[in-house]
Amino acid sequence: ILPEVERARLRRRQAAARQELGLVDGTLAALKEAEQLSPGTLAEKLWLGETAFAQGDFATALLHLAPLSSLTADPDALPEPLTQARLADVLDQAGQAAQALGKLDEARTLWQAVLTVAGDHAAATNHYLDLLLAAGQSADAEEALAMLSGRASQAAAAGDVQAARRDYRRAAALAAGPIADSLRA
Repeated sequence: ILPEVERARLRRRQAAARQELGLVDGTLAALKEAEQLSPGTLAEKLWLGETAFAQGDFATALLHLAPLSSLTADPDALPEPLTQARLADVLDQAGQAAQALGKLDEARTLWQAVLTVAGDHAAATNHYLDLLLAAGQSADAEEALAMLSGRASQAAAAGDVQAARRDYRRAAALAAGPIADSLRA
């Protein structure tokens, strides 16, 4: 019988072969089994988390991607194979996974982490804004209003009239909406 480390290595090779052949069935299961046998490297954990997210296994994606938020403390000293852009992308995926699982506070924290690393990450900004707007609380509305106004100003300065108009309209709708009274107070 092979040691667990070797069995894990073989399961990861099997997953790689299946993925290379375009056979998604079994890839995630092989990666999860390998991780249980012997925890993988950072690259292997990323692979597992991203594969799980792509296949809709949000619990596994969250489990393996969310802990990477600790790396936002020093985004200039990221371990290989991470870059700031990739870290932002995987944390955005973790935020989406948390939201899909109904863990809204965790999603909020993850998207805030993304925005500390990559303040211009469009997808995370949109997800975070949607979360803030759905929450219906005045503090969230104020933060969303500031984000929308800032994005609109940046878009206008960059000559993107359509994006500026969209964000100004969202900000105006928010300011005139049901939360308007608490914003004015």
